[in-house]
Amino acid sequence: MATNDLERADLMILRAWIEPGHERRLRVRIIRMGEGHAPPVVSAAATPDDVCTAVRLWLEELLAR
Repeated sequence: MATNDLERADLMILRAWIEPGHERRLRVRIIRMGEGHAPPVVSAAATPDDVCTAVRLWLEELLAR
């Protein structure tokens, strides 16, 4: 990596919990925050696959910058 490359960084926070009595008990709130003053992006998921997809897309977007 060249010394004049700018560091690219984002933050993703996952909050997971179980809701008893629901068919899909898993609930995950996904909060993405980038650098600067942009507001956070909040989404949700209810399956492990959906969470993994969200993380994968986030990392691919970071790599593409």
